[in-house]
Amino acid sequence: MKKHYRAMLVLFVAMLMVLSCIGYASIADYLHISGAVTAHPPEHDVFISSISPMASGGTNILGYSGTVVSASVSTYSSARFSVTVVNTSDKVYVFERVIEGSEVGLEGIYTGSDITCEPVDLVPMEEIAGGSSLIFDFIIRNPKGVTTDGYVVKFNFVEKKGTEILPETPDTPVDPDPPVDPDPPIDPNPPVDPDEPSEEELTGGLRGVVQALLSEKNNCLNHDDTILDAVNSTISHKKRGDDAPAVHCSVNSISGTTMTAIAAYANEHIKDDAENLSFLFVADEANTETRMYIYLYYETECDGASAGDRITVFRQVVTRNGDGKWIADGTYKGTAVVGRYFGGGNSGNDVWTIDAYSWRADAVMVQE
Repeated sequence: MKKHYRAMLVLFVAMLMVLSCIGYASIADYLHISGAVTAHPPEHDVFISSISPMASGGTNILGYSGTVVSASVSTYSSARFSVTVVNTSDKVYVFERVIEGSEVGLEGIYTGSDITCEPVDLVPMEEIAGGSSLIFDFIIRNPKGVTTDGYVVKFNFVEKKGTEILPETPDTPVDPDPPVDPDPPIDPNPPVDPDEPSEEELTGGLRGVVQALLSEKNNCLNHDDTILDAVNSTISHKKRGDDAPAVHCSVNSISGTTMTAIAAYANEHIKDDAENLSFLFVADEANTETRMYIYLYYETECDGASAGDRITVFRQVVTRNGDGKWIADGTYKGTAVVGRYFGGGNSGNDVWTIDAYSWRADAVMVQE
């Protein structure tokens, strides 16, 4: 029995080490092996401090490290556990998703899809502030009675960042000897552009797109509810199917204007001469009046990809605060799959874009 326990312990620690090497970031935060062994490697920011019970309905929790949980599963069962996650840093983290060990494809880890893990009362983008804890339940379901000692999942938390992580396009080089008109004409009544952007909107690149979309310019987020209404209308659109409730920047038919006009404004006023930038608004179905997501990517990268390829995509959370102002509320770098997906608007036609549901944070790189 001791030999069997020791072998399982070695296997579990080996799995965690391999997972760490391929991108299961910060998993050696707090190592607890059920039975007798407790170890404390150097602390990281976010980790599981406790799980209870350690066994339920044919499922035994073998151990946990960071936010990775390893379990043995047998018999037809639905086992529920309570977990406490702590954030020992002064940074804010958000829950991204549950990552199944099958995504990694390592020998010894369960790679099927019959066993599933579902968090209870924990939703994507839920925050855990620095110095605080988060308690939630999760359920491991085994409806077909699969038996395995290698079921592994990770509750993935990523650091909440500001728009400073969005790339900017370098300014056009300045000519040190520009031509000078010795007698320039003076217009006594120069035209005034009512939509002339402020200096803060001239940041450039993807950051400039976000700033433009959050501006008070015509039909932008802090001007009126044009975008919000268009995005929320996609939730029940008959052509949406299983795709995300989204409005793409190329859409020509939303109530009151076109997304192409808003996109043209965003691309025109950001000091970006290199290439156009594309974006996709997606509804938050749990917070339809106070939160949306903007997915930002380079148009040329998307157009040059084949269906099923992954490209770099930034996920920008925008929320409406108590005084009604939309603000940038978390920025995350990741990847998403390219293909033809629901584009929103009145027509609801598919467009060549990214699948918002396929977006994955850069913090976790897994084998496809």
